[in-house]
Amino acid sequence: GFTGGGVGGGVIDGFGFFCVLLLIVGVLFFHSFMRRNTAALPTTGAQDFRWTTPRYDSALLQPILASDPGFVPETFLQKAQMAFLLVQRAYQDRNVHAARAFLAAPVWNSWSEQVNYLLEQHQRPILENLNVRGLAVTEARAEESGQSVTVHLDYVAAVHFNDDRDGRLISGSEEDARLGEDWTFWRAPGTVTVQGGGATASKCPNCGGLLKLNDDGKCDYCGAEIQSGSYDWVVTNMQRSSFQGVSTAQGLGLDELDPERGLAAIQATDPAFDFEQFRGRGQQAFYSLQEAWQARDLSSSRPFMSPGLYLGWSSQVQQLIELHKINKLDDLRLEELIPIKVTHGQAFDDITVRVTATCADYEVDERTGKVIFGSQSPSRFSEFWTFQRGRGVQTTSRSLQDRVCPNCGAPLELNQVGECRYCRAAVTSGRFDWVLSRIEDADS
Repeated sequence: GFTGGGVGGGVIDGFGFFCVLLLIVGVLFFHSFMRRNTAALPTTGAQDFRWTTPRYDSALLQPILASDPGFVPETFLQKAQMAFLLVQRAYQDRNVHAARAFLAAPVWNSWSEQVNYLLEQHQRPILENLNVRGLAVTEARAEESGQSVTVHLDYVAAVHFNDDRDGRLISGSEEDARLGEDWTFWRAPGTVTVQGGGATASKCPNCGGLLKLNDDGKCDYCGAEIQSGSYDWVVTNMQRSSFQGVSTAQGLGLDELDPERGLAAIQATDPAFDFEQFRGRGQQAFYSLQEAWQARDLSSSRPFMSPGLYLGWSSQVQQLIELHKINKLDDLRLEELIPIKVTHGQAFDDITVRVTATCADYEVDERTGKVIFGSQSPSRFSEFWTFQRGRGVQTTSRSLQDRVCPNCGAPLELNQVGECRYCRAAVTSGRFDWVLSRIEDADS
């Protein structure tokens, strides 16, 4: 396998890599009604949310921190997760060029061969009910040959392949499974954290221009070799693992507080913060997002969705459209939204709430109007919704749901990476207001 410290260390075996790709998938935060397949999963109920499973040593990242003061573990894991999502989206689309900026050249070459094979065989990957459950750093090195960080990802996915001519199931399973992957990210000696997002924000990590690579894998504007690891992290290894029940917060050694202490800590640094006002905005976000899901158009909800959540949901919306499915949520009623915990990190504050609601959840074939999945009888469900905001951000009279740029005041129009089209502020990053970053089924 490609396990060397640098991009010249080797290449993943073709067949082995293909087998890995059949199982690696991730969409950060999937369609909130994932409960449809949870019966197929081994579960211990709500205890999963408390993550009683292994805690990883946050000191693993000290070698990286010592040489790069701008390195923030929370932000790195967000970027690692985005890279994972973007590669898997490219895989589902069978678009080799869309993943090139994130993979070291040897890995991309092998991966491209397998994607092209799928095209030739008319096999289309279907990635259903995808949800990244947690990430944790398992190894980090800072050596003369470069720096590497290995990240374990837990996720749930129903992975299968259909014939792109008639939709026939070829292989795989339509039942959810708990899976794990280990991805190694590498960068060359002397490379430091990119300010402004880098490749995962669709920007060249060297010149800052819109990320567009030529046939040689170089930036179309400045000629930087993006896949070299000399400008940003690139993936040098992908390994199949197992679901380990990791907690991103615990893996980074972040403070997880009960609601009373956690909300008090937020109010201590942000006196204008009021949970009842926060609850009202959360309720508004709930209805807005579910309406957008049913309409298969997330544009109205994007301002309060984190980049990762938006990427995950937009992939699912695209899949619904391609499969001619409409997910109906009749008689949707939110019953309660109560705080569960508050997480304090170096870069962000997270508030996790339990959402309990009732609806009839079913899918319709838009070509025939027939119900193809679910029930038209209402039932109750619970989910954990996590809202995230940058540390030190202050509450104002406006929210992102007002659709006004919090930086320049212009009517809110976002580009493809969640920036204001007028002032280029990263509106959905959590730098200005709370954004929804994670949705988890409370019963899985």
